[in-house]
Amino acid sequence: MDWGKQFGILVQIMRTVAIFAQKRLHKLPLAVIITFYKRLSIRFTEGERKLTHSKKEMRKAYLARLQQLDQNTRLREQHRLAQKLYDLPQWTNAKTVALTMSQSFELDTAPLILHARHEGKRVLVPRTLPKRQMEFVQIDEDTEFEETGFGVLEPLAGKVLQPQEIDLIVVPGVAFTADGKRLGFGGGYYDRYLANYLGQTVSLALTTQLADAAEWPVEDHDVMIGQVVNLEQE
Repeated sequence: MDWGKQFGILVQIMRTVAIFAQKRLHKLPLAVIITFYKRLSIRFTEGERKLTHSKKEMRKAYLARLQQLDQNTRLREQHRLAQKLYDLPQWTNAKTVALTMSQSFELDTAPLILHARHEGKRVLVPRTLPKRQMEFVQIDEDTEFEETGFGVLEPLAGKVLQPQEIDLIVVPGVAFTADGKRLGFGGGYYDRYLANYLGQTVSLALTTQLADAAEWPVEDHDVMIGQVVNLEQE
């Protein structure tokens, strides 16, 4: 059963509980009341577990699609997406841009970094911190990097900028919807950071990463992307 149906059933259960509580609850023994609420709690918890499992399965499926994408298609699409990004006012007006150090199966961000540097923009990349937090560090031609346990390059040193100092963050992800929903890699780093960020956000979606709006459930901590650049917009 999908999350929409589970949610509808939960709403009906809660309405029944409200009526039941108003009319009958005061007449029942305490043990019966406790049992009733325990059963309701178990059913809701099972729904949450199914929700998490569904999101993990979607992430696994889209990662597999990314890894199977042929190199020629990837190169062709990422070049077109980059050109669309450079034409956006969010990019042209930004003086400080946060990007990522991409992995081999992702859209290659090296050309984006080089282009931003060529335009005189200040370029930042993320560095992870304990408790699944992260910060953005300014990089230049002298920056030294180290590889993390996730296989991602992070700067060893450099100036850390605060969220309010960043004009644009190009947010990575596993999959996106055209209206801004994002399926991340599962660590929650970007959602935590973006919760305190008020600037512009853009994501670039390869065709294989573009999803339908209802393919996964959106949770309270999920942060929407300001604009998802994709090739179906052409």
